[in-house]
Amino acid sequence: MPLNALDSTLGAAFLGTLAAAIFYGLTSVQTFIYFQNSAGDGRFFKSGIFTLWILDTLHMAFTAHGIYFYLVTNFGNFEVLAAPTW
Repeated sequence: MPLNALDSTLGAAFLGTLAAAIFYGLTSVQTFIYFQNSAGDGRFFKSGIFTLWILDTLHMAFTAHGIYFYLVTNFGNFEVLAAPTW
């Protein structure tokens, strides 16, 4: 398999991960600012915000792991692309 054929698959996955990382950073800053200024909000609402941020963190961790697995750990091993990471 030529490397140019991977531009539309792994290249797109890498760019998607890069965009997700940027949005994760923005979400983290918004979450931090919210908790600095949320003295009047209820505990249920705060726990909902925190839970969503934890889920976003897990999503970013799994996405980064998948990209690292395909682009670094298995660089040049095209057979690994036939099966999912997990």
